[in-house]
Amino acid sequence: MFLPAIFTFEDNVGWLFPDYISSYEVALCPATSNIIRENEMLSDHPVLGDVPLLYGRDFLIDTFVAAKDRDDDGGGHSYETFAWFSDGKYPDGTVIYGRERGTIGGQLGWNYTPGGGIEILDDYPDGVLKTQISVRYPDRTIIVIDNDNDDVQPPGDSLGFGRTDGVNNYPDAWNNHGRDGVNAAMCDGSARWVNSAGLVEAYMESADGFSGDDPAYLDLLEAAGYGKRSFTYKGKSLPEYFAR
Repeated sequence: MFLPAIFTFEDNVGWLFPDYISSYEVALCPATSNIIRENEMLSDHPVLGDVPLLYGRDFLIDTFVAAKDRDDDGGGHSYETFAWFSDGKYPDGTVIYGRERGTIGGQLGWNYTPGGGIEILDDYPDGVLKTQISVRYPDRTIIVIDNDNDDVQPPGDSLGFGRTDGVNNYPDAWNNHGRDGVNAAMCDGSARWVNSAGLVEAYMESADGFSGDDPAYLDLLEAAGYGKRSFTYKGKSLPEYFAR
């Protein structure tokens, strides 16, 4: 899969439809009430209407963002996309530092004419795009996971996406399968159930770190047998995750 999501609130599976997958039902978990409206385009959104200029194509808004929770029947699909590795040093010694790989546009291989309103491509991402070259462990690298769009940060919260409570990317009662765990699809095309006890380890192996210093994240890391500290790499302070 190639799912070049740029925004933190974006879980864009729209790239897959209709060229690769014909039925939108594929993006809906049967354990939820989620729906995809086939007459609401991203270009119709009052704030995000110019985003199709960035991507060079339009999407159904409900394929661009995930639902708030499993009971949300107002529009939005059932999954989250993990297109980028997170900056940091991981327990296997892997160091991820997006800035040395280039800008968002450079990593995506996209060019544009300056002044077109899509200068975000000149920004440097906090991570590395998952590609055939950058993925070292395809069978352990998460690319799609059950929706856990909790504790949404700006600007997603102001746009009404996701929930602003709960622990992001860790099962809460209102997620697709409750607190039990999540289904995760890996970059090699495999998929497996990951229970809540093993989820932190799955993130560490996938180089998808817990960003920020949310006490809930730090507690989860410690309970799973990991720690987090500051690590200096090429003059830049990055998080280092380590097995205790």
